[in-house]
Amino acid sequence: MRAIESLPQETIDMIVDTVAQPLYSSDNRLTTTRYTNSDVTMARKTLQNLSLTSPRFRRQSRVHLFRKLRVKNTEDGGREELETTLERWSAAPELASFARAVEVCMDFRSCRALGPQALRGGTGTTLRRENQGLLAKVLAQVHNIQEIDFAHVPLFDGNDLRGYADVEERRIVVKWDGIRKDLRKAMTRMLVVRSGESLKRFKVSGFKEVPLRDLASLKSLERLEIPSSTMTFAVDGGDRAWGNAQTPELPWNLTSLNAASGFNVLGNPLSAGIYERLTELRLVIGTMEANSAAWNIVDGARNTLKSLKLDYSPHRTQPNLIFNCLGETKYAPRDLPACSQLEELTISIFAQQESARLGYIASVPSSIPDLLSCIVQGRRFPALKNFRAFIEAQVSLAQLDAPAIKLVDRSLGWKKLDEILASDEELPALEAMTVSVNPEIVDATGSQIFDEDDEELVDQMQDVLCRMAEDELVEALCKTRRRMERL
Repeated sequence: MRAIESLPQETIDMIVDTVAQPLYSSDNRLTTTRYTNSDVTMARKTLQNLSLTSPRFRRQSRVHLFRKLRVKNTEDGGREELETTLERWSAAPELASFARAVEVCMDFRSCRALGPQALRGGTGTTLRRENQGLLAKVLAQVHNIQEIDFAHVPLFDGNDLRGYADVEERRIVVKWDGIRKDLRKAMTRMLVVRSGESLKRFKVSGFKEVPLRDLASLKSLERLEIPSSTMTFAVDGGDRAWGNAQTPELPWNLTSLNAASGFNVLGNPLSAGIYERLTELRLVIGTMEANSAAWNIVDGARNTLKSLKLDYSPHRTQPNLIFNCLGETKYAPRDLPACSQLEELTISIFAQQESARLGYIASVPSSIPDLLSCIVQGRRFPALKNFRAFIEAQVSLAQLDAPAIKLVDRSLGWKKLDEILASDEELPALEAMTVSVNPEIVDATGSQIFDEDDEELVDQMQDVLCRMAEDELVEALCKTRRRMERL
């Protein structure tokens, strides 16, 4: 013990940091080593023991033990965790100062209780509303937060599920002003007042009409994630989102952006300068306007971007999106930006509506490989190492009776894509390629087949089609396959 006491404090802190490494196994930015759950449990137990060994170990052990505040969507809505946290901080207020990450996954609906277990003392006050009050008290005590993950994930009981189809919007997404007022205030103060200088990562999902003006004060923001396609921001020309600040000057230093919920978050009136440091980008394209905005964002990040993921998921009002993206319109210019540093490109195309446009033919529509070709051609990605494409299409059950059907027909656009991917001039650095097609069997109207008598047969046919598509892709992309084999 004397030998340890004689060590410099910096050395002791390094020892504690090494012990704590498994606690960060889920964050690839902090560690690349893979740890098991038992490793994490052992690390936490060791840190607890160290904190009791000597005051010199205590503070650094607490830095790791209390770094993340996590509220899970358990049966009680996270109530036990919130109450335990408040009791712990009441007994030792300094523990709240160690929190640097807040991860909240709760059911924020206020329309009804979760069920009989949600009623307390017969008062009729829902458990969810009470939990929001507890969460407000917790957030009021933290500061200098670096990461926030705030998610609405509804819990369903039997009654909820029976009414799900009729009130889907109300259950999956909640309005920001629908949660408790004291919680909204606590969240705003945590963002604007106590963490505006420190917050680096902000992730929010399951809400709509979130006030963007709160984000405008984040001076150190590097990673912005809006992953839920059901969440929208109320922009309305910027008025409701930004208040009086129509064209705010954002101090963000974004290196990673996941804007899967729409471009009204980051389109005009925001400055394109916030994209100039992006290295990771994921966008969902559902409309022609979104297609134009996507490539404007890519253009803003063209000198730094290393990983790009595009999800083409046509909005119900624009079923011809895939086809229209190939044409010359004001929203889809032909000349796409060149990204000299791009190493990974992943494109997912949900082509159900494109299949419907062509009558659910037995082949993947030619517009799909044509769109992929349009994106990767032109020598725009000289550093691209890994290309992935995932395609979902629909095939009518009636079409499967046709003789010699071909899901992936090389003559329907795949030959051109194959020649581009196989070309050392087009993609000189390409090392790996993955293309998959997932065909779904539907009836003549495009509806899924739920006949209990034929369910097993349909599943078997589905498996056969998937294997067929896999085999036909090998033939359709034969030149590219040979190039990959040489490497």
